[in-house]
Amino acid sequence: MSNNSVKVDYKKLIISIALDIVGMATYLIPGLGESGDFVWAPIYALIIRNLYHSSILGFFGGFEELLMGTDIIPSATILWVLETFGIIKNKEFQENYK
Repeated sequence: MSNNSVKVDYKKLIISIALDIVGMATYLIPGLGESGDFVWAPIYALIIRNLYHSSILGFFGGFEELLMGTDIIPSATILWVLETFGIIKNKEFQENYK
């Protein structure tokens, strides 16, 4: 087994998928749509900031939730993939999963 093996945080993956589902769900309730995003976006940003330990990722996640037509993009799940495969660096993740 090599030292380059990928360590996977499945709890974070499940949370990320759930966040993306909630973000997309605002369109399932008639009349809620983009107005629901005004409530969800700051909550989403705060969770992303804490989950990925990055204010920048939190800001961009919240901003993406506010943009029209971008709810279909699974941002939190994409962040999980980027972090898991080392494309974005998370100091806590690297320390816990050496």
